[in-house]
Amino acid sequence: MSLATGDHLAKDGGPTAKELVKELDWLLDDAVEACCGPGAQRCVAWRDLQRCAAGRAASCTVALRLELQGLGQLWHQRLDQRAPLQYLCNLAHWRDVTLAVGPGVLIPRPETELLVDFAQEAQLQHPELREGAWADLGTGSGALAIGLASILPQGSRVLAVDCSPAARAWAQLNVRRLGLSPVVEVIEGHWYSPLHQWQGQLCGVLSNPPYINSKQLPSLQAEIKLHEPSLALDGGCEEGAVCLREVCEGATRMLRPGGFLAVETAGGSQADSLAAYVETLREQGDLAFKQVALHPVM
Repeated sequence: MSLATGDHLAKDGGPTAKELVKELDWLLDDAVEACCGPGAQRCVAWRDLQRCAAGRAASCTVALRLELQGLGQLWHQRLDQRAPLQYLCNLAHWRDVTLAVGPGVLIPRPETELLVDFAQEAQLQHPELREGAWADLGTGSGALAIGLASILPQGSRVLAVDCSPAARAWAQLNVRRLGLSPVVEVIEGHWYSPLHQWQGQLCGVLSNPPYINSKQLPSLQAEIKLHEPSLALDGGCEEGAVCLREVCEGATRMLRPGGFLAVETAGGSQADSLAAYVETLREQGDLAFKQVALHPVM
């Protein structure tokens, strides 16, 4: 079987040939369920097959999760249709967990992991933030909610809100798979709308809302604009900050005194503008925000 890669995908910001080779390694690793033979017992990396087969190739047995023809078809979908590899494998590695993902839900990115780190730092500085409920707004795959559950003490509660039925289905699947149903509750709704009973009581809020300017969507690489849900990407016209402002404004009502809010932005002028907006809310008398900080992703 021949599995090709090429540089042509990089012309619109897509992966280079070098990056595709890494993806191909990942696909092949995922395809190898086990191999047994001299020097290898149930190895799961496809490159380990060389060691397994060295000297006595006939005695090396490989178990694949997928037939070779099917594996080739997946890779051609990756190249020809520009389908994200995470969708083809139905998984994404994020933080220290493997999340189930697929069409209809945003693929969690490494930079979003920082929101959980910021929340953990805030909890260390202010232990009272560990004693109550947190919310993940626009939860998508449930990544942030699951990350929060891993840093909160037993008995805590995480409210994972999303208005997309497809996203909620993926989030619920991930919560069940990871045994977090007692901690994480997946809720239907738009931002804070289903959380009225928590007004003024939330310890913290994390959110990775849509923040891409509507006019910029057509210029995104094909993997994103053709496959990932626009609902999770389109932040509106002008600065693309419509949802960001809504999340920040709502936090002034929903957070308890001393509560914590962290949102992901596009950075640059959008982040500066959002910080100025939050400062304006404080000047108008909303004391929920006592300190505003920007954390650039290097």
